[in-house]
Amino acid sequence: MRDRKEADRLAALLDGVAYAAPAYTDTVQGALDLLAGRPFGVVILDDQLRQGSGIQALARLRERYPAVPVIMVSAAQSEGTAIDAFHLDVADYIPKKPGYGDIVAALVAQLAAQEPLTPQTRLLDTPENVPAALLRPTYENRLRLIGDQCDAAGLRELVVLEAAGGFVVRAISLHDQRVDVLEFADTHFAQLVSDAIATRGTRSLAVHPLLPTGYEDALRAIGHELDGHEAKQVTIVELEQHLMVCGRRRTDGYHESGHDRFEWMLGPEALRAWLDQGYYRRDSGRRAHRAS
Repeated sequence: MRDRKEADRLAALLDGVAYAAPAYTDTVQGALDLLAGRPFGVVILDDQLRQGSGIQALARLRERYPAVPVIMVSAAQSEGTAIDAFHLDVADYIPKKPGYGDIVAALVAQLAAQEPLTPQTRLLDTPENVPAALLRPTYENRLRLIGDQCDAAGLRELVVLEAAGGFVVRAISLHDQRVDVLEFADTHFAQLVSDAIATRGTRSLAVHPLLPTGYEDALRAIGHELDGHEAKQVTIVELEQHLMVCGRRRTDGYHESGHDRFEWMLGPEALRAWLDQGYYRRDSGRRAHRAS
């Protein structure tokens, strides 16, 4: 929460209804650091933080800890914020009106009385309905998932950065021009793939001047090339007429264990050629599968 005194008042109310060992922070990154340090039973999240919004914090938290209950409190008079919060699976969204702290405390007591909460640090089970080939954490599979999610969310101007344990994506929402930051943790990769498959066919794809078939196909084709070069430390930046892909790839010749820096500037023709190759590989794979 942004206001420490307000957080202390809530902590005092919680002490009267449930065992609580609260921890406080007023930034998005601080919240993620707290959650990484020890398990929490519930998160109470203000919609306004320092260095970011509550919705940004909630999106990043959900990527890492999809099971932890989140109660969001808000002084905003905006239905859009509430809708965004419920799309990100909050336990409840409570306006900051006189007496709201008692509502929060009652909800925490209700959560505490239920079955033991799933620790947010537990890895999600591997879904049975997902082909094993899609669950390998290759660049092709991970970038394909990122592209699918960006297509579904209506995002543009992507910056895709490989970080420790996954990817971070910064993008602009076509809906309201808001800057979104998404995380794709490798530990949750299997569940994210399963969710993407379950919702396939329910989304509309906006026409993109550089990527007419969307991010999923383009990033999948780029990922295939990255896998072939045994790349690492990858960054992808969307420019007006190009996608810039840079990182390190395995060297040829004498430096068998080394990696050299590379930078690709991919315009429409290069992307179209890689897409055509990707479509050919998929068609060949389907034919081989039917023949077997």
